[in-house]
Amino acid sequence: SSTALGVPRGGGVGVLLRAAPPPPSAAMGCGQSSGEAQVKFSRRRLTVGSVDCEAEPGSHGDKGEDDPGTMASLNEKSIIEMVGKDQGRKMSIGSSTDYGKTSFSNKSTSEGGDRLDPTEWGIGYTCRKGLKPESPNQDSWFILKMESHSIYAVFDGHGSKGHDVSNFVKDNLPKLILRDQRFKTAKQGEMLQDVFKKTQSLVATADRMKKLSAQMSGTT
Repeated sequence: SSTALGVPRGGGVGVLLRAAPPPPSAAMGCGQSSGEAQVKFSRRRLTVGSVDCEAEPGSHGDKGEDDPGTMASLNEKSIIEMVGKDQGRKMSIGSSTDYGKTSFSNKSTSEGGDRLDPTEWGIGYTCRKGLKPESPNQDSWFILKMESHSIYAVFDGHGSKGHDVSNFVKDNLPKLILRDQRFKTAKQGEMLQDVFKKTQSLVATADRMKKLSAQMSGTT
């Protein structure tokens, strides 16, 4: 499948958030055995493997005892409600999981906030299914646009249930960013790495709770 988000040169307002590559010990997932080649940072995926790995000391995902409460808290409000009423005009646009299997079909979307024309903000997007006949579009994407800043995200699902994992991360990772006190501060890079680790922990917990299947599926 193919997903693209575009902000034409000179268009749009805000900050494109990018996560710095995690340090060598901060692998996302536990799917690597000692005999496998090291995975490049840019290709590591949020998933749960079939082998054990040692959690990093002090990481958000050490044991995940608080993860069910975190997921419940994140589900209480929409992303627009979390932004608040004092942020001026704002809108969110993102993919919704659908199970259509027609090649090159556009993925369903959902919107929130003010009804604004994305083209007036210099935003363009498309998300189309690939040629695999056995699976739906496994990509997910998200845009949060405000007058002061923005978040753009694409999640590339892998495996038979990759569409579920990518949708789960799409729903939760932007909220974790938004509610972190380090957002839009000098510590934003550090915050993004911690949020990615926390999201990994949420994926593992959701898998244990049978809310999704991430043993052989994941998302980058």
